Amino acid sequence: MVGWMVGRHESVKLPWSWGSKITEQLIWEGLQSVKQLLAGSLLDLGCGMKPYQKMLGGNVDRWVGLDFALTPSGRSAANVFGSALAVPFGTAMFDTVLSTQVLEHVSRPADLLREVHRVLKPGGHLVLTAPQTGPLHEEPHDYFRYTCHGLRSLTDEAGLQVVEIRPLGGAIASVGQMIVWHLSWLRKTPGIGPTVGDWANACAAWIVLKLDRLSPIYGGGAMKDTLNWLVVARKPQRC
Repeated sequence: MVGWMVGRHESVKLPWSWGSKITEQLIWEGLQSVKQLLAGSLLDLGCGMKPYQKMLGGNVDRWVGLDFALTPSGRSAANVFGSALAVPFGTAMFDTVLSTQVLEHVSRPADLLREVHRVLKPGGHLVLTAPQTGPLHEEPHDYFRYTCHGLRSLTDEAGLQVVEIRPLGGAIASVGQMIVWHLSWLRKTPGIGPTVGDWANACAAWIVLKLDRLSPIYGGGAMKDTLNWLVVARKPQRC
């Protein structure tokens, strides 16, 4: 993703004017917190432009991106073209599978997770993010939103052991991001539209990210109204 900058403590600062600044920043922080699991041979499932490889690939010996040649965002940077529902690799080939914001675009998510189980080595990890809240996008291939219970059920059924399921943002982030997404009409105002839209996005995102740190204070309910979930699961040593 163009425009990312590495700063102190390896934090990534996304442009404040991005309409998706809030959700993208929270996803990045979640992945950064588990980057030690991204190691060895890694399959980036639905990789797009592989935005996380440079920032999180320090312990990865081989980063393999799988996606279609053309995606709704343009050409992908995949090393191998194919479907996540029929991964073109043999069994037990990867130490880690990374899948970010892909599961909602898959019509048969249970099949994807079974493929993850198949290609992971015993003891290998899946690191996955998926949305609970968000507008329709990449239509018509936008099929699902997920709760933590739905994600746990899918990973259990695939034979993967859940290590952690964590919300990425609370109720304040969810409400704020929805408002920012719907401020896009400001950019269409003749003359000053883009400038006003960028400033509105920047101010709203800054305030929301600061205030969202208060969400845990209000109890578990505030964190259940999340934007996205981070899932870490492991393939058992003996299957």
